[in-house]
Amino acid sequence: MNVNINKGLLLGVLGIFGCAVVWNVIGLVTLSMQREAVRGDVGRVWTITERAIELLPRLENDVEVFMKDRQDLVELITIARNDFLAAEKSGNLDQLSGVIDAVMAIQVQIEAYPEVNLTQQQVALMDETAGSINRISFARDTLIESQVGFNQSRIIFFPVGLMFPRMSVLGEYHDPSTPLPTSNFGG
Repeated sequence: MNVNINKGLLLGVLGIFGCAVVWNVIGLVTLSMQREAVRGDVGRVWTITERAIELLPRLENDVEVFMKDRQDLVELITIARNDFLAAEKSGNLDQLSGVIDAVMAIQVQIEAYPEVNLTQQQVALMDETAGSINRISFARDTLIESQVGFNQSRIIFFPVGLMFPRMSVLGEYHDPSTPLPTSNFGG
C-alpha cells in the first residue's frame, strides 16, 4: 500500500496546528497576567477602603462632640463606618457601593446646611473622607474594567479561556434603584 502525501497539504495542516498552539500559549499567558492584575486591583480597593475606615471614627468622634444636637448627622457617619467594617469583614466589594452612597449623603448634608459651622479641622477631615471615597470609586472603576477585560479575553482566547472561570464583575447584581439613606438634618 503506497500512500502519496501531498507536501503542500501537510505543511498547511502543520502550519494551522502550529498557529493554534501559539495562539493558545499567548492566551494562557495573557489570561494569567490579567487574572493577577484583577487580584491586584482587588487589593488596591481594600487598601484604600481600610484608609477610609481609619478616617470615619475620627470624623464620628469630632462631629459627636461638636454637634450633640445634630444626632442624625452622627448617625449617618456611624452607618457609613459600620457599612465599611461589614464590607471589609465579609470581603464583599459589592457592599462598598452602599458605603459610598452613605458618605455622599453626609457630604450633601454638610453642603446643604452651611450653618453647621464645622471647624477647619472637621472640614479638612470631611474633605479627606470625601477624597478617600473618590479614590475608592476610581479603584472600583479600574477593578471593573479589569474584570470585564479578563472576561472578554476568555472569549478571544477560546479554547484556552475555558480553563479560566468567568469573573463576576463588581456591581453587576447591584440594584441602582436602591434609595440613599434619608436624613432629617436641620428639620
